[in-house]
Amino acid sequence: MEPLKRAYQEPSKMIAEALSVETDRGLAEKEARKRLERHGKNRLESKQKVSLLRIFFYQFKSLVMVLLTLAAIASFAIGEPVEGFAILVVIVMTAIIGLIMEYRAGKSIEALQKTIKDESNVLRDGEVVMILTEQVVPGDIVYLDEGDRVPADGRIFDVQGLTIDESMLTGESDVVLKTDQVMEKDTPLAKRKNMAYMGTHVVKGQAKFIVTATGLETEVGRISTLLKESGDADTPLEKRLEQTGRQLIALTLIITGIMAVVGYFMGNSLESMVKTSIALAIAAVPEGLPVAATITLAIGMKRMAKKDALLRSLPAVETLGSTTVLCTDKTGTLTENEMTLKKLVTLKRRIDIEGTGYEPSGAFKEGQKTIEPRDEPLISAMLEVGLLCNTAELKQDEDGNHRI
Repeated sequence: MEPLKRAYQEPSKMIAEALSVETDRGLAEKEARKRLERHGKNRLESKQKVSLLRIFFYQFKSLVMVLLTLAAIASFAIGEPVEGFAILVVIVMTAIIGLIMEYRAGKSIEALQKTIKDESNVLRDGEVVMILTEQVVPGDIVYLDEGDRVPADGRIFDVQGLTIDESMLTGESDVVLKTDQVMEKDTPLAKRKNMAYMGTHVVKGQAKFIVTATGLETEVGRISTLLKESGDADTPLEKRLEQTGRQLIALTLIITGIMAVVGYFMGNSLESMVKTSIALAIAAVPEGLPVAATITLAIGMKRMAKKDALLRSLPAVETLGSTTVLCTDKTGTLTENEMTLKKLVTLKRRIDIEGTGYEPSGAFKEGQKTIEPRDEPLISAMLEVGLLCNTAELKQDEDGNHRI
């Protein structure tokens, strides 16, 4: 719809009308399901299942493997079946080792991804509910709070001191203070302060926004599509093997060509010299190189797996092995994305708070003594201040689990 393409320069009321949604009730569950079927899941790309055939043929990507295959064919052509079978064994063994390691790694990564669930707070049928981010659809009213990751692109219409880090999208390191005011026509993306974009992070404040685009239709989705179209870059090892393959081809052609010409002028028949040149070319191909490289990478992958580092492809072993600095966001990645109070400290007292996660169970302990916070004026006041200074809300889901 046309208004959605220029949502930043239209009043939020018009965007809500274009998406047929009431901002105070959100979408009905039935309508949300229809839109999910129509627009698809809110994710950048479908995770393809690990295909044995695809992984197997990927092992023949390198030029050295192509050379070995040609050498095997040439061996059978000139009547050297033993040499041909020997090369085929090397090719198949190399491909099988790579296939087994990458298939197992791919399956492990798929299993890990199934355990990771990204969720968002949306307004459905007049109630705020937490749903999987991939189920967010155009027209959903999404609630943003400090620390949230924006689940989709949308037009902000209710904002309270919201600042968002959009560096992953715009490259600007400064956070953006958001507003619900209409922007001028042709305002560049980095200046559209009334829009929220998928993948960016809320630094502070709260807001609501109407989802205008999901999945590959978002700004980051377009970037993802462009990156996918550009293809994957080769690793340094793959580049070196490719270079080695080209050099081998060049040297082999030059040497065998010289041998064929010299032998022919020395009185040998053309047929015998052609066979000799092919045999020489076959001998020049390093059959052991792909096996050595594959086994080395496989050992590296196995060692990394023991340290809980999963890699989808063998060449990635070299890339990760060359890494000197690793930057990561710990919240929700290295932790469970749960922040709870564990201690209360005053000038004279230290109170330990028991319990795990968001479950409302545990005790307040001062040393070995259990205390009741309501009976302690100072402790009670500290907890009350903390309660009033945040917007968190504790709810119990259908399975009996407590969520913020």
